[in-house]
Amino acid sequence: MEKTSSRVLKDAVISTINESNGLKLENLSVIYSESLRRLEENKKCLIRETVNEEKVDKLMNEVLLFFNRDLKKELEKRDPRRELNRAKQIKGGGIWSIIRFAKIQNAKISFPHFNTLRNKFINSAPDMEDIELLAQAIYFYNLYLSESINFYFASIDHHFVEIEKDGIVNSFVPDLIKEKFKVECLKPEKVFGLIK
Repeated sequence: MEKTSSRVLKDAVISTINESNGLKLENLSVIYSESLRRLEENKKCLIRETVNEEKVDKLMNEVLLFFNRDLKKELEKRDPRRELNRAKQIKGGGIWSIIRFAKIQNAKISFPHFNTLRNKFINSAPDMEDIELLAQAIYFYNLYLSESINFYFASIDHHFVEIEKDGIVNSFVPDLIKEKFKVECLKPEKVFGLIK
């Protein structure tokens, strides 16, 4: 996790450099250096736990199975095209046409972002770094389970947290992660709001 935070910071600075029109390279260099200094300072305040690599490796296998098998099965079960096809098969006029229309509309809105999720999880998968991060989060959740603490995995990665588009929020992935592994995956701002 420590390596990832530095890499993510570096990627964010590079992205900012690429997007910046008027910022001078020297200014961005100062911003990056200061951000890195603050990150290192903040890391010193955190509790450093060593992980049992054997347990994390086992959890990585479970997480891989979750993403490659379980999540894909659940996603396919909730494919709104199934309901659309069933609704279109409803024959008749009057009340049946109203039922057909309602079911079609419900299917269209019942699973927002289905295509986005499908593309991210059916056509591609999380990389090994993401798999390891979630496995470590599960490991730490299990480690602190008996201490009655609130445990949150803060991330902005679409593989872990809800996605939002056009004001519609879809928490399909974090809900399945919580159901399977008991780890609550939230965006950092939500975690901050909970611990304030």
